[in-house]
Amino acid sequence: MSAVALDLGSTRIKLALLGDDGALGTVHSLDAPPIAAADATRREFDADDYRRRAESLLRRAPAHARIGLASQRSTFVLWERASGRPVLPALSWQDRRAASWCAARPELAARIPAETGLLLSPHYAGPKLALLLGADPSLAERLQRGLIAFGTLESYLLWHWSGRAAHETDLTMAARTLLADPRAGGWSRELCRAFGVPLEALPSITPTSGRRTALENGSCVACSIADQAAGLVAMLPSDE
Repeated sequence: MSAVALDLGSTRIKLALLGDDGALGTVHSLDAPPIAAADATRREFDADDYRRRAESLLRRAPAHARIGLASQRSTFVLWERASGRPVLPALSWQDRRAASWCAARPELAARIPAETGLLLSPHYAGPKLALLLGADPSLAERLQRGLIAFGTLESYLLWHWSGRAAHETDLTMAARTLLADPRAGGWSRELCRAFGVPLEALPSITPTSGRRTALENGSCVACSIADQAAGLVAMLPSDE
């Protein structure tokens, strides 16, 4: 079975074909959809356009390939479970619309580092979700009822590519939302409550590697990891 690496970047989407020995072969790439700057803080793009571009690259992969994903970490999508359509543009990791929300919560800012290892930052999904849900009660209600799903970028793509069977992510991605406890390896009920995010809307957290997520095209996702973590793995000695 052939192996393929798919890099879900902010400016470029890349697909690399790997040899039987793991050596890098042909690399194909496309521009990612442009990120719109609606104002000084908002950065968003068309999630469906991104999916179509990534799918056009996947068609270059051999049949029944094993796929490894690397994804931009804090970008996320909200979509309707019934139709699969995004309810909002994808919010880029660069988006800082929740800066004022974070600044107004010093108690939460003091608590977050000990629980997540990260700062309370508007770059992460938790604050942006809290801001969106607070501004739109109907969106919050639909999320609570399970009509809308949340996912980081690779989670949204996998949901579509698996025929809506797989709503999942890995811990390297989940940890960048501020909704997960990296020590426990799962979503934190307390953090989800702090940001007003229902657990029912979140993807399951599955292992980074050793996965067998079946896709409709006959391939499977064998591993999925955040881009920065993927870079660290690439720097490890080959015997590790």
